[in-house]
Amino acid sequence: MSGRNYITISLLYPAIYTTLNTIYPKRVVENADINILKQEIVKNLRGRFGYLFSNDMYLACTLLDHRNRNFEFILNIKECLERAKAYIIKFYNERIEKSGGIADAQKNPTRSQAYNTNQATQPSEGHPKL
Repeated sequence: MSGRNYITISLLYPAIYTTLNTIYPKRVVENADINILKQEIVKNLRGRFGYLFSNDMYLACTLLDHRNRNFEFILNIKECLERAKAYIIKFYNERIEKSGGIADAQKNPTRSQAYNTNQATQPSEGHPKL
């Protein structure tokens, strides 16, 4: 699969983050029915994509993607940069350095898969509130 044909992690994080933290909160709606619809959309987006904000891998991928040159969509950029940096250092220490280098780490994908499974179930401290 290719990022040219399919959405990548690094594009999903900014899209959902911006929608939940920037676009919807600023929209003032006078119509009660539309306001209820707006609240339901936000509730469903938080339920469906809340995992994005509890796994630092998604944040790190977003910040490392060269297509994201402007991080104005992130409200607490310093905190997010520190979390991404810590994740990348941990990733390097656990996978690359201990395996003997990048070539060996690529040959052993089972360690990577196990790490992602464990990381996804453990929310990080200080993740953006949804």
